[in-house]
Amino acid sequence: MATQQGLMSAEVTDRYGITATTTAFITIDDTKTIAQLLTDVNDWATDLNPLTAGNITKVNVRIEGTALGTGAGAGQIEKGGLFNFDNASDPYATGYWVPDIADGVLDANGLIDLTNTDVTTFITFMTTAHTVITVVTKGVRALSALRDALLSFRKHRKPLERKTKEVA
Repeated sequence: MATQQGLMSAEVTDRYGITATTTAFITIDDTKTIAQLLTDVNDWATDLNPLTAGNITKVNVRIEGTALGTGAGAGQIEKGGLFNFDNASDPYATGYWVPDIADGVLDANGLIDLTNTDVTTFITFMTTAHTVITVVTKGVRALSALRDALLSFRKHRKPLERKTKEVA
């Protein structure tokens, strides 16, 4: 048996519709099933419920994986790649944003190269059912194919040197 680290949280909504989140750090026995994990999380929410006057509207579990840390970290977090996927049930695209897109997956024109091996491997993973997981839309529909991929830029953050400094 090995244990994994994780985080469980519950969203509590008050009478005005304002939501707050309470969290708890957890360790998870990786020999147990997802159903057993969810039972424990729901038991926690049941025990939490009498302590709040609000409504518990959602519980979440996040399992921490091993960080790869192989990138140089020298890019720009604002420059990303947006991959829009189709599903078989409705006409809406589901976008997944990859922050700090690597220059190595861009073509000579600076666009995402859809023939790049790393890009095609990512697309295949996103559109294929795996042993335990399937990547889905918010409506729980499996992704069927890539619709398009494009570069996107987040709003630029103010550089730290332009921040107000305390005068001594």
